[in-house]
Amino acid sequence: MARAVRGGKHLLEYGAARAGMFLARRSPAALAARALAGLLRVGGRRRIVAPALRHLDLAFGDSIAAAEKRAIVDRMTRNLARAALETARFFEEGPDWIGDYVRADATRERLERAHARGRGLIVLTGHFGNFELIPAWFTAIGFVPGAVVSARLANARLDGFVRAARARAQVAVFDQGDSPRGLLALLRKGGTVGVVPDQDIDRIAGTFLPFFGRPAYTATGPAALARLSGAPILPAFTEWTGNGYRLSFEEPIDVPRTEDRASDLIAGTRAWSDVVERRIRERPDHWAWFHPRWKTTPARLRRRGRDHLLLANSSPEGSPS
Repeated sequence: MARAVRGGKHLLEYGAARAGMFLARRSPAALAARALAGLLRVGGRRRIVAPALRHLDLAFGDSIAAAEKRAIVDRMTRNLARAALETARFFEEGPDWIGDYVRADATRERLERAHARGRGLIVLTGHFGNFELIPAWFTAIGFVPGAVVSARLANARLDGFVRAARARAQVAVFDQGDSPRGLLALLRKGGTVGVVPDQDIDRIAGTFLPFFGRPAYTATGPAALARLSGAPILPAFTEWTGNGYRLSFEEPIDVPRTEDRASDLIAGTRAWSDVVERRIRERPDHWAWFHPRWKTTPARLRRRGRDHLLLANSSPEGSPS
C-alpha cells in the first residue's frame, strides 16, 4: 500500500514538473521568470525565504543591515526562478544554445593551462548562478565528454528524465558514494568531472572546516579524487550579466600527496571551500541561502551512526586537531 501511494505521488510530481516545463517554455521568458519568482517568495516563505534570512544572519551578523539581507533574498529568488527556467529549457531542448548563452571571460586561460597538463579536470562549483549549465558548456566547446557527481533523485521518473537530458549533452552521471574507478578512468582520458560539494550532506565523507566563521561539515570527496588521480581542482562560477552568464575560473588547486593523507585532504578541501566562500561574499544573491549549511555537528553524526565518515584528525572547531 505504501509503495502504491509513493508511486502515485511520484507520478503526480513528474506530471506536474513536465507540465510546468511545458507552460514555462511557451510563456514570455520575462513574464515566466517574474511569476515563478513571486511563487517562490510567497509559496516558499517557510522553506526558502525564512531559512535564507536566518542563514544570512548566521553568516554576516550585523555587518549587513536587515533591509539588505531582505534585498539579497529577493534577488536570490529571481535568480533561482531564472535558473529553473533555463534548466527546463536545457532539459527539453538539449545543450546546443548554451555555447552562446554562457561565455567564458579572460580567466579561460586558467582552464586551458590546467587542461594542458593531461590529467583531466575536476571542475568544482557551488549552488551558485546556474551551475547546471556548466557541464553542457564544456560539451558545447568541444571538450572530451565528461561527467557529474550527483545524488540520485528519490523520484525515479524525474531522475531518469534528468539523466536522459544530461546524456544528450554527453554528460554521464555518477552517484555520490559510487566507487571512484569510473571517475578515475574518465580523468585518465583527459575528461572533466563536475562536482558541486558546497552543501551539508552527512551521508558522505567529510571534515569540519570554517565557513563564514562557523564550523561546517564539508565533503572531502573532491580532494580525495584529486589526490588519487593527480588531476587539479578547477573552481568555476557562472554570474548573470543581464543577457546570459559569464563563466569564470579560479586558479587550479593541487591537492598535496604526502604520507599524511588526512592533512592532504584537509588542505585541499579548505582551499576550495575558501574560494567558494569568497565568491559568495562577492555575489551573495547568487547562492542558495535556504540550504541548512551548518546543520551537521559531531554529535549529530554520532546520533545518526555516521561518525565513521568524519576524517580521522578533524576537529569540530573547523581546523585540524
